[in-house]
Amino acid sequence: MVSTLDNPKDEPIRLYAAPTVYLGSTRLEMGKIVDTGGGSNFILGMDCLRHYCVQLDFGAGKMRFLDPKHLNTGEFGKAYPLVHTRYTMIRHTGLFGEKDSNLLIDTGYPFDGCLVPELFQEAAQNQHGKAIPMSVDGVIKGNAPNIAEFQRCTWDGATYSDVIVGRGRLNLIGMRFLGRHLVTFNFPKNVMYLKRTTADPLK
Repeated sequence: MVSTLDNPKDEPIRLYAAPTVYLGSTRLEMGKIVDTGGGSNFILGMDCLRHYCVQLDFGAGKMRFLDPKHLNTGEFGKAYPLVHTRYTMIRHTGLFGEKDSNLLIDTGYPFDGCLVPELFQEAAQNQHGKAIPMSVDGVIKGNAPNIAEFQRCTWDGATYSDVIVGRGRLNLIGMRFLGRHLVTFNFPKNVMYLKRTTADPLK
């Protein structure tokens, strides 16, 4: 069955009964519906991932599905409890020491992180960030820079180099920062583990 709902842009969103999905020969647990979203890529959402422990090993270029009940967590680094929401969040300071808040862990965001406008401006000024204005096809968009590059930042007691942060609606940690770690999401136990493997961004 197909259902359509109106989004803020008045474009229909197509919802379908969830198909049977396999990873290799293993059938994945899914929710009841999927949203095609008008794109051609397949995205595993939280309706699926909440059943699993998923490890992202960027150094090895692998994603692993682990048994959440039988883990040697001593090899996974520091544990960060996940905030109980529909999104993957932790309660922690952001990349530049702003007070504890819900910090989104966004595997779809390409930079190290994102800050809301006032914190972005403060970090750019106090930490001597190098402004990188957003451009589309070589044309600069807007008067204020939307991206800043920093020589270093200290997060949770560890120092990281060559950090790129965007300006946006949420405080979040993105893929460029996660890529410096072994990342393990144990969704059934509501915990994320980070084990730093490099201070520099992956090449």
